[in-house]
Amino acid sequence: ELAKQAVGVFQQFFQDTYKCAYYKPGRHGEWGGATIVVATIQSLNIHYKEDFTPGYFDLVFNDECHRSIYGELPRQVVEYFQATRIGLTATPRDFLKNIEIEKLADDNPKALEIRMLKDTYKHFGCEIGTPTFRYTIQDGVRDGYLVPPKINRCLSLITSEAVSEQGWNVDIDGEDYTFYISQVEKRVMIPKRNELLCRQFIENALKSPDGSVGKTIVFAVSRNHAIELTRILNSMAPECNGKFAQVIISGVRDASGMAKDFRKDENYWPRVAVTVDMLSTGYDCPEILNLVLARPVASPTAYIQIKGRGTRLYTFKDGTKKKHFVIHDFCEVAKYFEEEY
Repeated sequence: ELAKQAVGVFQQFFQDTYKCAYYKPGRHGEWGGATIVVATIQSLNIHYKEDFTPGYFDLVFNDECHRSIYGELPRQVVEYFQATRIGLTATPRDFLKNIEIEKLADDNPKALEIRMLKDTYKHFGCEIGTPTFRYTIQDGVRDGYLVPPKINRCLSLITSEAVSEQGWNVDIDGEDYTFYISQVEKRVMIPKRNELLCRQFIENALKSPDGSVGKTIVFAVSRNHAIELTRILNSMAPECNGKFAQVIISGVRDASGMAKDFRKDENYWPRVAVTVDMLSTGYDCPEILNLVLARPVASPTAYIQIKGRGTRLYTFKDGTKKKHFVIHDFCEVAKYFEEEY
């Protein structure tokens, strides 16, 4: 799906200047004469030596390159082509930062070897923590390629206590229990908090020009949490006849098809996609106006990927341009990464 998205954008951008094609193993007639070939690493893992010589390409881009160098076979594919290689990622993995390399080499050379293999900068011949070229979200906003976020912090008393060092203390049948934010909706379910979350989102959601809730992705804690939030959201919008929110998670039948349909401009329903982490990396739905963090996020990589889902430019049917998007934060995620981290 991501490869097909890329082909569509290349075709739109270059139009008749360059032929762009989607790689299908063995079907040379479809892509053999193309200037730009878009492939998944999975297809290349199996067929790269059958279809390509090492000198076939002059330039090779590795998108999401923090992943493409993991594993022996993907790394062999990446290094097979005798071409200029450019790695693109919003979240490079910096496995050599803040460690004593010489000491680790003496104490545990195997651990150092693994770190060097996984380090994005090392793989592309860069200095530790220093990319060849860095282009931030702020740069993209300034230059008119991206839109900025606004952050709506939504806190319940339970959330405030659960994110603290002391945790949320509660008496259950005469016994004291302490829960932290990572345990909420895993070890303990709180229906009233979920209702509050959904109500606050609907009241504060950024609207489309027609007055409806703008397209939204909700990130839930688990499959059961996603199902529950979807049920509550649909109950709060009875006029939509159950079409307002939809669960899109791995394991659900035709989840990839639902994700594809959700990002199409012509599909008005659903307005809200409720997922766990299926739509967090590389998912391109420019119409997104709201991101709802209904779960804690511990990884800066995951946070930046989620944040990126809302930054795309978009023009609505009436000509109105998208100026910003809103992160509705119910777990103090944005406060941690934007202010403390």
